[in-house]
Amino acid sequence: MKKLLTLSLLLLITACSQNQPLDQKDFIYPKKLKPNESIVVNYDSYGCFQHLSNIFVFKKESVTVYEKVNPWNKKDIEKKKVGTVKLNSFDHNRLKSLFRYYEGDLKGKCTTKEEVEIKYYIEKTLISSKKVVDGTCGLNQSKRLTNFLEFIKRAKE
Repeated sequence: MKKLLTLSLLLLITACSQNQPLDQKDFIYPKKLKPNESIVVNYDSYGCFQHLSNIFVFKKESVTVYEKVNPWNKKDIEKKKVGTVKLNSFDHNRLKSLFRYYEGDLKGKCTTKEEVEIKYYIEKTLISSKKVVDGTCGLNQSKRLTNFLEFIKRAKE
């Protein structure tokens, strides 16, 4: 039994480290997190008249929002805490859809681009990482998905 568990964990880590999509039942999103796990999202949104640069640290019950102070210095990003938002069941349902959205085809010709890097940690160990560029403007047109801007707004309140 112990060998089987070790082999299963090794296969999961290998799949994650190669940025291969996890099986549907293994898909990670905030509601599935255990107390020692987190999802860290590096988020940059830029377009003709705006640039947002934030970090979101998701735990099972909350998200802490940070503003990147010097987003152009990729080696030494400073961050300033904006606030923490308690997640409710409505948030969890929409976050599941949002994280699933970032697994899809995100090519598009929208003038606003979102660079999203999603990192999954157990304790302080990086388990998986995925970086995407969304050029679809799809989040602006979907009512069933949340977006990161909603959490920035709520964290400031």
